Amino acid sequence: MKLAHIIENKAINIDTMAEFLESSLEKLKDNYTSTQEKENIMDKLEQIDSIKPFNERLKGILENAKENLQAQSCVKGRGR
Repeated sequence: MKLAHIIENKAINIDTMAEFLESSLEKLKDNYTSTQEKENIMDKLEQIDSIKPFNERLKGILENAKENLQAQSCVKGRGR
């Protein structure tokens, strides 16, 4: 019975992580999400990646989002 619980918990953790990643990526793409919130999301994702590295496809998506966020920060910085 313990093995069944371990497998069930692992499945729940995978589903929870998938939902979090999907939600995070949507927020990173959303123009209405503040730059500060996007930076916080990126920090959390980088922390997760350092513990359990993402696959190359997801790393590419996150790198692209990080570059877009840095570009947005530069544009906002010039407008002040």
